[in-house]
Amino acid sequence: SSSKYSHKPWSDLRRTLLYSRTEARFMGDSITRYQYLDLVYFLKHGRWVDASTKPNLVVEKQHGNWMEFFRATNQMLHPQEDCDCFRPEGPTVLKGKKKT
Repeated sequence: SSSKYSHKPWSDLRRTLLYSRTEARFMGDSITRYQYLDLVYFLKHGRWVDASTKPNLVVEKQHGNWMEFFRATNQMLHPQEDCDCFRPEGPTVLKGKKKT
């Protein structure tokens, strides 16, 4: 029965993750980036990202360009999260090169 199963409240989970120095690794596509940012924001602030906030932490297109997005996320999550991020402006095309 569902009455026998209960989750810890979010506040307890947050406290556990913050103070136990839990390590988490994220691997995935661009959606994973936003899941990670949302989770780190929750752990730092005790609440989820408000969807009505602009520019939104999890909508990089609201920040103008990638560097503004990186600066904004670093500012919101510092000092718990520090990203040394870089992405060239414009379309990104990666090509393999052979070293000779």
